[in-house]
Amino acid sequence: MTPDRAPVAPPVVAVVVVHEPGAWFAETLAALDAQDYPNLRVVAFVSGSTDLAIGDQIRGTLPNALVRQVEANPGFGPVANQVMRVVEGTEGFFLLLHDDVALRPDAVTSLVEEAFRSNAAVVGPKLVEWDSPTVLQHVGVQVDRLGERDPIVDAGEKDQEQHDAVRDVFVL
Repeated sequence: MTPDRAPVAPPVVAVVVVHEPGAWFAETLAALDAQDYPNLRVVAFVSGSTDLAIGDQIRGTLPNALVRQVEANPGFGPVANQVMRVVEGTEGFFLLLHDDVALRPDAVTSLVEEAFRSNAAVVGPKLVEWDSPTVLQHVGVQVDRLGERDPIVDAGEKDQEQHDAVRDVFVL
């Protein structure tokens, strides 16, 4: 690398699936806007709604976001998959979000760093309760030897950094 060229962060496309967002949605958008990652783009798919105010709300906080309307509500997966029709290229990462996720300002940076550190194809964050951020919601799911889901976190479990280590999980 030549001294006059700084390293470029790989692109991250945040794919936000929006379906009947509530009062929390403004916080979700503000958290995306506050990300410290230098190469983040947002694509929002508004499903099952003809309310144009949702698109205006997204563009009001994230003026460079691409907003697409999706007829009906085929579900999170089918809507998120539509990003492949609107994003060109195969370099970089996708960050899949529902409209009720508020990221810490360094969340995208931390996820990208961990993907490179672990040479991982998929990484995921620790999820905490919206109204009680000291209570864990998910850190992934394992499967026992009989193929049954085995959640790593117990209902109501307090976050005491006991699940902060990187580990392989079956489902994020």
